[in-house]
Amino acid sequence: DPGVVVKFGAADALIVNGTLIAQGTNSDEIIFTSNDPSPAAGDWERIRFTSTGGENVLDHVIVEYSTYGAHWEDVSGIISNSIVRNQSVYGILLHNSSTEITANEINNNPYGIVAISNSNGGSSPEITLNEITQNNYGIYVSDTSPHVSDPVMNNNDLSGNNYYAIYTEGQY
Repeated sequence: DPGVVVKFGAADALIVNGTLIAQGTNSDEIIFTSNDPSPAAGDWERIRFTSTGGENVLDHVIVEYSTYGAHWEDVSGIISNSIVRNQSVYGILLHNSSTEITANEINNNPYGIVAISNSNGGSSPEITLNEITQNNYGIYVSDTSPHVSDPVMNNNDLSGNNYYAIYTEGQY
């Protein structure tokens, strides 16, 4: 429900083996965060969507202070109008996923968005109208032969990332 705050302790994760529809509003986001009174990146593990679920939606949510942020593996979904900040490793991690990533603020993570192929296939997300700033790597794409990741990127603000706005590794 809009306005809900979900707090996680050390090593806690939300594993979604079904379908999660987290839909907040402009003024009442759903927040996934640390339960520590002085939160820091890496306080909890991640939100992980697995291949056993349907299309998962994160809309008008805040994901903060985890290790791996929002992670889609062998399943696709939508993350839109959301804030993904202050993770210790990844903001958004995609393994063989064509998740739509639209109109988000993704900042202060070592890796903003990571799209990786795995043994089941490549990642082909649509990354549109996001502010992907103040990360070490804005968007990082990596392939494992024989699968190729093929993201579509349009109209994103990739300013102020420390090392690379977009980094590719593999078959390009």
